Amino acid sequence: MPRATVPLVAHPRQVLLPASLAGIQPDPVTVTAPASLRQMHADGVISDAQFDAVMLMLNAFENNHGFVLADDVGLGKTREIGAYLYSLFAEGKINRALVTTFSGTNVEDMISE
Repeated sequence: MPRATVPLVAHPRQVLLPASLAGIQPDPVTVTAPASLRQMHADGVISDAQFDAVMLMLNAFENNHGFVLADDVGLGKTREIGAYLYSLFAEGKINRALVTTFSGTNVEDMISE
């Protein structure tokens, strides 16, 4: 059975989106990076791209919006989620979190990272 192809368009955040979503613009980042996140970045725990992704997630959190974190395997989603949750805990914005994964090993990876 042939795969359906969806026309893709470039997005300002350097991702490809289906053409049907081309008009969607991300919220402008209005939050300030928490000290804990700046320290993780300065210490090399997270890369520039991971820092940017966490800032987008923090911005979505502050604006009461959802966020889907999806990219290729091996680009650091586990670290991004860890940095995001750590920042929220460190700032006192949350006191608990529910992490849902497809595999128990993801939770073990997150704890170790």
